[in-house]
Amino acid sequence: MSEDTHLQRCEDNPQTSTKIHPLSSFTCTLLEFNENKGLTPRFRKPGMKLPKFRKKASEFVFLRILGEGAYSTVYLAREVRGGQTQAVKVVQKDFVIRHQKLDAVIREKHVLASLSYERGGHPFVTRLYCTFHDPQRLYFVTDVAHHGELLRTLNRLGSFDVPVSQFYAAEIVVALEFVHKCGVVHRDVKPENILIRRNGHIMLTDFGSAQVYDENLFVDYEEESDSPAQKVRQERQYMDTLASSSTSSSIDSDENMGGFEHARRATFVGTAQYVSPEMLRGDEVGPPCDFWALGATVFQMISGQAPFRAVNDFHLLNKIQKLDFAFPAEFPDVPKDFVSRLLVLDPVVRLGSHDLTDLKSHEFFDGIDWRNIVNMKPPDIFPPVPAGIEEAELKTSDDMPKPGLDENALSRLMNLSLMEMGPSKQLSLDSEILNTAVDIPSDMVELPKVDKQALAARQRKLEKQRKENPYHLFVQDNLIIRSGFIDKKKGLFSRRRMFLLTEGPHLFYVDPNSMELKGEVPWSPCMRTEVKNFRTFFVHTPKRIYYLFDPESRALEWCKAIDQMKVRYADKIAESYARAVKDGTYGMNKFKKSIANRLLHLTEWNSTDSTGHF
Repeated sequence: MSEDTHLQRCEDNPQTSTKIHPLSSFTCTLLEFNENKGLTPRFRKPGMKLPKFRKKASEFVFLRILGEGAYSTVYLAREVRGGQTQAVKVVQKDFVIRHQKLDAVIREKHVLASLSYERGGHPFVTRLYCTFHDPQRLYFVTDVAHHGELLRTLNRLGSFDVPVSQFYAAEIVVALEFVHKCGVVHRDVKPENILIRRNGHIMLTDFGSAQVYDENLFVDYEEESDSPAQKVRQERQYMDTLASSSTSSSIDSDENMGGFEHARRATFVGTAQYVSPEMLRGDEVGPPCDFWALGATVFQMISGQAPFRAVNDFHLLNKIQKLDFAFPAEFPDVPKDFVSRLLVLDPVVRLGSHDLTDLKSHEFFDGIDWRNIVNMKPPDIFPPVPAGIEEAELKTSDDMPKPGLDENALSRLMNLSLMEMGPSKQLSLDSEILNTAVDIPSDMVELPKVDKQALAARQRKLEKQRKENPYHLFVQDNLIIRSGFIDKKKGLFSRRRMFLLTEGPHLFYVDPNSMELKGEVPWSPCMRTEVKNFRTFFVHTPKRIYYLFDPESRALEWCKAIDQMKVRYADKIAESYARAVKDGTYGMNKFKKSIANRLLHLTEWNSTDSTGHF
């Protein structure tokens, strides 16, 4: 490879010694030429020599949150100099290290850099413009998709008709064709990772789970540095060594990054509903892995639901391995045949595994002009996006946000997202807690009138809960303040639980499948909540951290409710915590129920009289 094809990079400190932390690879790497030091033009030629620039968060105005992943948040941002609007994916360094995701982050950068620069990019694949970092975060600057996730549109409409499904399936096929020709398999194709640009065409994104399956096809980008080549090799070696060691106990632990040799065997990565059987078996993976996910995605576009569904990941993965799914009665015949030939356990006989022409020539794609698909008119299913809407937001200088991503900016962005949810989706936690979580006084004689009214309201709600809520039998006759399904991660899998925040305070969690009380989060004065993004939050206790994921994206509301209950019952929590520590019972799970006890509970529930009492 000639010097002109090398990728130039600026070091944070070129004079430093040779031992460099692996995350220093995120010093600003621009992946295209731009005379005005901005992030345009949007087209690049393979082999173009690139200048070196420094980038930092203070050079961007962060406008709003576009979406969230397992360990990242994507923002809409406007470059201060040049005014270009981009998507900026932000990853917390401490999360990357703590959860052993360093390999995924490095892999994503390598793959995106190769696809965007060495291979010249593709209209249906997200393009990386630059990466940089600061002491707390890593940043990927990429294309922006104004219509958001395909999943969001699918949820809004319920399902797509066959022509719409055909169009987006065809564009996904073309995107995968490009990625596979570059020696890369995506491994996490799903409606959430298909974004829609302003022009209505797709953009395949999120290459954190991607893997190189053919090193003869993959062209790794090379970096030009002011330092000697030996220093670059030492940095690479140190990066790869740390990446390998950091993944020894992770979910994709056998994906060794050492020397950036791209192992083809892999354990389960990606999203459970779309993961292929060969991934679950730990077999070698290749393009058929993505074709399986394509089949699941087409099924969901037409039916409105994923083909494999279960109450938890364990049962879900069993269904995948047994090919346990069924088409709805109204599912059209041609798409049904197409999906049936993709959702095949053996990847060798899966449609497209030997020749993509077989897949593209299926009757489902009749009428698709594969040579001109980039210029085909997309379906008219999106509300209009006014041109320049982001720039218009910044024209009033009084309200112009400051550049950067400090705590004030994060609070502003969080509040903006809550406002965009609309009042119907928001929960007034303060009023709900004040109106329901009433301490019952021991002396009712001197009770003020307002407290009597509050107690009466509480009693009415409790009576209704006894009659109508099947989870009442698990909460010790306490009033439920907040409830909802939460995915609780422990070990390899996340298990869905019904979480019940009650007066007292208590935070119970129940297996909704077996209707078994699995445990209670122990309260203490040092207990604290931590919001990672709208879906993810942690509850820190002295003995354990609870890793929780809310599928309804109400993490902030859960944390606020828990924190308010902690303040309200502060004295009681302190007393019970001191007593439990003294007795040695703090954090003990006292709620393991035998099968007989569970049956007794269900019998009691079924025999509840008309008043709701047992």
